[in-house]
Amino acid sequence: MPESERSSNPPPVEDEARLRALSTSLHFVEAVRREAPRLSRRLRAGRGEECGAEIHALVEGLRALAELFAELDHDLGERGPHERGVLARLLRDVVRDSQRADWLALAGRLDGTLLPAAPRWQHALAARLESVVAARPGEPATGAAGEPD
Repeated sequence: MPESERSSNPPPVEDEARLRALSTSLHFVEAVRREAPRLSRRLRAGRGEECGAEIHALVEGLRALAELFAELDHDLGERGPHERGVLARLLRDVVRDSQRADWLALAGRLDGTLLPAAPRWQHALAARLESVVAARPGEPATGAAGEPD
């Protein structure tokens, strides 16, 4: 198909859904990196009962991220199975700790597992998002500063 025809066709619905999922997950991981230390401090201070909304959002975000990582299995490279395992165990443990109201254990998971993993996940998501955007027909590739290459 000639380039002029390809660029005038809208991207498939799956591509748009994938872009949204990647973008949403990337924003979630960025928010986790910002907010998890504050949540951890509140949990360690015994204020876990006040953190229900944040814990619920964390669990839902981790679930969505786990689903996305399962879809991106081959795109995550050789570390994919390891990262999926870390995420699955973290999700299981966060749910268990919150159900038990074990705020110290939950804070430990945030500090010891989530925060160290978040930069790796952020990097993987950003790289995958960049490759999906670059592969879209009719859109100029952008460099790190967002300028056309």
